[in-house]
Amino acid sequence: MTKIYFRADANSQIGWGHIVRCMALADMLISDADSIFECIFLVQNPSITLQNQIKEKFELIILKETTNFLEEAHFITQKYLQDDSIIVLDHYQIQTEYQRIIKENCNSKIVCIDDMNSWHFLVDIIINHGGNKLEKYSCEKYTKLLVGMEYALLRQPFLKAALKKREIKKIETVFICFGGADIYNLTNKVVELVLNFDFIKKINVVVTSDFPFLKELHKLISEHSIITIHQNLDAQKMTNIMQKSDLAFAPASSLSLELLATQPFIILGKSADNQATIYQELISYPQIKGIGEWQNLNWKELKSEFSQICKQFCLETIPIIPNLAPSKIKKEFKKL
Repeated sequence: MTKIYFRADANSQIGWGHIVRCMALADMLISDADSIFECIFLVQNPSITLQNQIKEKFELIILKETTNFLEEAHFITQKYLQDDSIIVLDHYQIQTEYQRIIKENCNSKIVCIDDMNSWHFLVDIIINHGGNKLEKYSCEKYTKLLVGMEYALLRQPFLKAALKKREIKKIETVFICFGGADIYNLTNKVVELVLNFDFIKKINVVVTSDFPFLKELHKLISEHSIITIHQNLDAQKMTNIMQKSDLAFAPASSLSLELLATQPFIILGKSADNQATIYQELISYPQIKGIGEWQNLNWKELKSEFSQICKQFCLETIPIIPNLAPSKIKKEFKKL
């Protein structure tokens, strides 16, 4: 068996996107009964919820919490990596020098999941499911670029949902989620906006257990019975809720690709610098309305836009997410 180590973190400051992408990739790699891969996660200070989610399918090694990532690179290389292993990096603090330490001290192959393109890459494969411009990457001649929607890192329930058509004739159920790093309290702001409209029958709100504005959200729930809060969902439960929702408010993160797979109408905005590329890619689709940056939003204008969208609404969606990612990605990993 080839050991694949996944180095990523998740918390209320950086969100859960890095871990979710890695879990989706790991899920693809072990999906065959005759899979040759063993997936092991290397995570600093994971919450109990995160530990449980990873351990459902994969091995977890908890790393010492540190900001000295170059020291960590030496430790991981000496302790875990072997010449025939692979390490997947999905972390904004893990950059060129970290990769160099691995390259110079063992023959492990390196794969990087990236959506920033902000440093030089000394890796064998780069996966960027939200980009489409290969020439922009600063990397080695041997680096293989897997870029675009055909390499969408989605967990199995979302890949299955992406095969189905949906017809939405009116907006009654709304989905609201801003990932695991909602530092601007966008969740509660959008809930309050949607509550202005009597035709909305149900509001599904998804947050993590460490959502910093949970008390405010619970107050809204106590006052409005149409709000349901969902926490710490697995992929299947998240898929089910998205499929039952007619319209979603979301950031232009990996979450938006999960919504594109489950096919509600999406009101999409940017909430972080790394979302600019995927935002520009997604707003070209007819079932997505782009509204710019969430934190600089004119909320009165959004209220008006939401009203107009809902008044004359009828959407028949067609599958957009290609279902080829698992086979294409597995093929590339087997070549390493």
